[in-house]
Amino acid sequence: MRLCSAAALLCLVLFGGAWAEEPVRPSAIFVMKADGSEVRKVAEVKGYAEHGSPRWSHDGKQLAFDASRVPDGVRACFVVGADGAGLREVAKGRFPDWSPDDKQLAFHNTNAEGTAEVFVQNLDGQGLVKIAAGSSPRWSADGSSLVYSDQNMLHAVDLLTGEQNKLLSEPQEVCEGFAWSPGGNQVAVVVQPPAYAPRRLLLVDPASSKAALDPRPKGKLGGSVSYSSDGKLLAYSEAGEILTIEVAGEAQPNKIAGQQGENWDPAISPDGQWIAFTSSGRLDSGPARMAVTGREKTLQELRRHEKRSIVWSVDFTPDGRQVVLGGANNTGVQVWDLATGETRDLGGKGMLVQMFPDGRRFATSWTFRNAHVIDVESGDVLREIDNVSRIWAFGVSSDGRKLLTGGLDKIIRIWDADSGETLLSMEAQPDYILRAAFSPDGKEVITVGHDHTLRTFDTTTGKERLNVGHPAAVWGLAVSADGRHILTGTGGSLTGSLTGLNLAEGDDNVLRMWDRESGKLVREMKGHTGGVFCIDVSPDGQLAATGSSDGTLRLWDLSTGEERSKMGPGKGIVACVRFSPDSQLIVAGGGVARIQGEMIEFPTEQIRVYKILDAGQEEPRKQPHGEAQKIEAPSE
Repeated sequence: MRLCSAAALLCLVLFGGAWAEEPVRPSAIFVMKADGSEVRKVAEVKGYAEHGSPRWSHDGKQLAFDASRVPDGVRACFVVGADGAGLREVAKGRFPDWSPDDKQLAFHNTNAEGTAEVFVQNLDGQGLVKIAAGSSPRWSADGSSLVYSDQNMLHAVDLLTGEQNKLLSEPQEVCEGFAWSPGGNQVAVVVQPPAYAPRRLLLVDPASSKAALDPRPKGKLGGSVSYSSDGKLLAYSEAGEILTIEVAGEAQPNKIAGQQGENWDPAISPDGQWIAFTSSGRLDSGPARMAVTGREKTLQELRRHEKRSIVWSVDFTPDGRQVVLGGANNTGVQVWDLATGETRDLGGKGMLVQMFPDGRRFATSWTFRNAHVIDVESGDVLREIDNVSRIWAFGVSSDGRKLLTGGLDKIIRIWDADSGETLLSMEAQPDYILRAAFSPDGKEVITVGHDHTLRTFDTTTGKERLNVGHPAAVWGLAVSADGRHILTGTGGSLTGSLTGLNLAEGDDNVLRMWDRESGKLVREMKGHTGGVFCIDVSPDGQLAATGSSDGTLRLWDLSTGEERSKMGPGKGIVACVRFSPDSQLIVAGGGVARIQGEMIEFPTEQIRVYKILDAGQEEPRKQPHGEAQKIEAPSE
């Protein structure tokens, strides 16, 4: 049962300033059919005792919820598949809620002063933005507004203008867990009247705070409520039981049959068939599945794209509809629309590309030593940065405010992405820097290099924290979305001069996973016969994709270290890989190989798009990103 905000304030007064919440009750997240049948547990996070506030994604495939860790009480937001698969932490805070496109979450967290603050963040952990001081944010159906509570008032904030409105005609103790109606004409909210009177469920008209309709329920109500997708039903809890009630009319509430233990925080699925909820019962029903493991995958090729140049780098726009394609020395950046197949040439020499989290800009190295910030739609150069030396390492911070560069001069530079000002410059490696990335929280820069090391540095002071040795030069680098793990790929070394560097293959062609905090090796993943040149981790944290100079693209299960699928070998190097934001697609680029000292291009291998399927799964003929082209994988 979630506290109302004024009740929490009362605890502060009664206990002399010490925060006193209700005792932690062990609980887990469950789902059941709307008639109370087929109850099953979908999430119980190890080390976290109290779970709550489940919310369905709009496609009905995932649930977001929060949990409280013991014994320190830290609260975090998690996302899990409706079948219990793919559990992952996405934010520190409480009361997560999905944006209408399921690409972002709103939630609240408490700052060092004890004040609750509302945030919005991309699902991949990037783009964190503070919205207001308050708690329990809930998104409107059109995505334009958030409703949140602020002690004894319900507020709505326009996300475009920042304008705020009070939704109650007078202050009342607001319980967390309110809900917008699908049509946006009502907000259902539980309030606690003064003098310990029974709680009431109100329907508030956000356009007129002077009127609040009472749909009848009163009593020991839980704070969380949920509308059905047609807006005709409300689900709520009372005295540890889940009920539904018709919004219109005088019908009495309907108690869901077959409930055990105490149940609260109901959420009706988009199709109306299921109810997710929190429960203290059935906790011995077996552990929830934490991830899909031990399952073979199939990479189904959807299409290819001849870009007219080697492709050294790719990145998806945050909506997953477009891919920004890096180029080479003769032809530059393209933006490729996966739905229509259309491309826009932006010119330049964009060998390396990376999107900003706002989806409107990307960073690229257009020449050997310069970096640019580019407008995705127009191709206009918004900012030019002179890096002094050739850039091989590139990164954009998760908040979009910083850009990092590194390369042949062995120096990492951090830049203000808006002003172009140098924020930090440091010699990070004693040899060429081959890859670099920001940690998701932006506090560290992670570098790998030709000196066989992985290193991490504080982004404010430049102080080195980790220095981890490898048997060979480190080419591939990726950081998990939760920031807990670093993946590195090794293989081969550079020979020749700065103007004519060649890659000499080696024997250590291994994908490694490291604990970012301690620097300890978690596991090694072997299979590539050439250098592991590029790595990406799926946003859901389950899989890694690797590309190699052996011409193969491989898919790895990060929970077991097992290889799940392989495509190729092709004739050219797989120089770049990237998962789509929904973790369902992979784009791989390359299209070149050195054969007997001569660089040979293979245009049909420049860009390939694959869909990730479970082995044996049949893919519908009509693809969400267009019809698949029946092209066989290239062979040597």
